[in-house]
Formats: sequence, structure tokens, C-alpha cells
Amino acid sequence: MSKKILLVYNYTVVEPLGMLSLADYLERNNHEVEIIDWQSLEKKNLDFADYDFVGFSILTGSHNQMLKIADKIRDKTKVIIGGPHTVSFSKDCKEHADFVVRGFGERILLKIVNGEIKEEGIYSESTPPVDLFISSREKFYQDEKRRNNPIKNVITGFCCPFKCTYCYNSIVQEEFPSYRYTARPVDSVINECKTLLKYPLKIIAFEDDTFGASLEWMKEFAPKYKKEIGLPFHCNIRIELATDERMKLFKEAGCLSVTFSIESASEKIRKELLNRYMTNEQILSGIEVLRKYNIMFRTQQMLGLPTTTIEDDLELLKLNCKIKPLVAWTSIFSPIRGTPIAEFCVKEGYYDGKNDDIADTLFSHSVLNFPEKRKKQIAVLNKVFTVLCHLPRGYEMGKELMESDCTMDDFYKITKNNLYDAMYDLDQASAKNTR
Repeated sequence: MSKKILLVYNYTVVEPLGMLSLADYLERNNHEVEIIDWQSLEKKNLDFADYDFVGFSILTGSHNQMLKIADKIRDKTKVIIGGPHTVSFSKDCKEHADFVVRGFGERILLKIVNGEIKEEGIYSESTPPVDLFISSREKFYQDEKRRNNPIKNVITGFCCPFKCTYCYNSIVQEEFPSYRYTARPVDSVINECKTLLKYPLKIIAFEDDTFGASLEWMKEFAPKYKKEIGLPFHCNIRIELATDERMKLFKEAGCLSVTFSIESASEKIRKELLNRYMTNEQILSGIEVLRKYNIMFRTQQMLGLPTTTIEDDLELLKLNCKIKPLVAWTSIFSPIRGTPIAEFCVKEGYYDGKNDDIADTLFSHSVLNFPEKRKKQIAVLNKVFTVLCHLPRGYEMGKELMESDCTMDDFYKITKNNLYDAMYDLDQASAKNTR
């Protein structure tokens, strides 16, 4: 018997590929599915009694708002909670739901909807589905804003081959031995990309944590994508994997730009605290390869890591000023309970919360037990980091800002003074060259 399901996710500019995959899987098994972001629920004025099940995909940070919604509707329908938050907080989630699904949700969700699983509880699945092919997004693209977005998203594999200490993946790989990186068949990825060609589309963004991790997969993918899709694409990479052979394949396929994470300018911090073993030499070498093939790059990093000082954050700024990425994206470190680095924070006295204090963005404030001045420095530097990377004397300006009262008014004043000095220096250099 066909059931009606509502799937609720946290809105971001990136399409909710996990929820789209779940919806597609359920629809192929003759169920009716709607997808909506939780921020739009009140505007829609939905009657939750019309649905047999309402499923939530929850991220730590936005969990408080979504759990409140779940509580409000439990007397009207059955509630299912999944998503990354359940990795560490499955018991907490169960207090707000009839069913909690951890790991890969497709098979368990279908069994719950079909009535094969009737007993309320927490269920886990470590075996990935055969494929994550999303055959249709027509319902999702009934939203004109989504439909007309010239960037569409695709994922080409399961999991991540790395175990960074701040990531959910580090927990899941320990608990589920079979939860390992697996690339989707190339033809499946190409066919999914083809389904997007009928919509407004200029760029495909591959949302894997590490796109093209398998060199053999890339060798098959590159010529097929170029021939059958032919659109530029963006992807996430590990910079230490940016070898000449791999980046040549990326460029031949149509790679326009990449994002990679630096996280810290200190090799010691990356290795001992984050379980990231790339050296600064590998970072600079990888960037040279990207520039060789004219692939633009965007960096990501975290400010306010435990054990660090503002000097460490400024070194990160200094490195980005040197390499000049298209965008130097920063976030403020948040310790997700259950991850190795969060447990380190608790043990060493940097954190004593239960994640209810984490904001629904990664940009507002630090929850670590830092002095108030340090917290203020982190928050302000996070706001101006990418701007400073593109200004003359950006590092010096950042250093001066951190030594001031650290307000945005200080930033405007310092920027004005330094830009005036920089323009004067350029004028003097120009005059000297014309003599």
C-alpha cells in the first residue's frame, strides 16, 4: 500500500542530495514523497496529519529547531529522524521520534514505511545502497529558485577515504567497518548528470568530500564526462592528491575550480590535532599544479582550534595572503561530541557543553573555554579573513586589527589607512619606473 511521506532538511545553497536520494528510492518503490526545508514549514501551513511519516535529516547546530518541530507534530504522524546528528546523539533523538535511523537510510527507511519494521527504536545500517542515482528532480525543481539555479549538485561516491578528527566520518568508520569510500559507477554518474541538462544549468558542483580520489575512476570519467556532458564543474579535493597526472585529467574533463581544506597553517597542528598529514610543501606544490592547468581554487580553514592562539590564526591568514585563493573561506571551530577532537576538548577543559550551545551556522562564535578577548578576535577575524587575503598588506592589517579593540570600526579605519599607504607606494613605484 502506497504511503505519503514528508522529508524535512536544513536549507543550504547546496541541494540536499541525501534527501533527494531517499525520496527517489521511496518513489521507485511506489510511495509518494515531498521534500521541504524546515525554514519554510510555517509558510506552507501544512497539515501533518496528511502524512503517514515525516522524516528529518538533522545536522548538529540546527538540531534544536528541528527537534522542536518534531515534538510539535508527533501527535499527528509518525516521526523518523536521521542525518549526521544521530551518529553521536541517537538516544537524544529517540526522545523526539518514533524511529531513529543511523548510517545509510535507504533500506531501513523503506522497511519502516512498508511496515516491515513496526517496533519503535534506533536502527543502524552500515552497508551502502547499490547506487545513489537520483533519477528525477522534477518535484524538487517545482521550486523556481531551485530550478533556475545555474549550479546543480551531484555526488559521485559514498563516504570519505580520510578520517579527520573533527568530522562525523571519523566516528562512523570506527563503528561501521564496512563504511568506506566507494565510487559510484562512472556511467551512473554520467546518466544522472544527463537528467540535469534539461534545466537551467551552467556548472555542475560535485559534492563529494574528496572528488576523484580513485585515479582509475578519473581515467574512465574524464573522457566520458567531456564527451557526454561537456559542462564546467567544481569539486572538493585533497590538495596532497593534486598530482600532475590527476589534475591533467580534471582539466581535460572540464574542471573549472576546486575547493580544498588547509584548516591550519601549522603542520604539527594538522598532524597531531586534526589527523591531516599533508605538509606545507605538498600544499604549495599542489597549488602550483592547479595553476599550471589554470584551475581556480578556494581554500577552507577553521579559526579558534583548541590549543591554538591568535598568532596561529594569523599564520593561517599569512599563508592565504601568500597563495591568494579565489576565496579564503573560514569557519569557527565547533566540537561535535563523539568526534576525537571534541573528546580531546572535553578532556583538556576546552569544552564542557553538550552541543546545545553550537550555532546553526559555523560563523557566529566560539563555544570553547577561551578568554573573551580571544573569542572576540576569532569572531572578527572570521568576518574579514577572505577580504584581507585580497588586500595589499592584508596580513599586516589583520595583525594590527587583532592588536586593537578588535571591532569592525577598527577594521574600517585600518583598511582605509593601509589602502592609502599602499596606493602611495604604488604611485611612488610607478613614478620611479617612468624616470
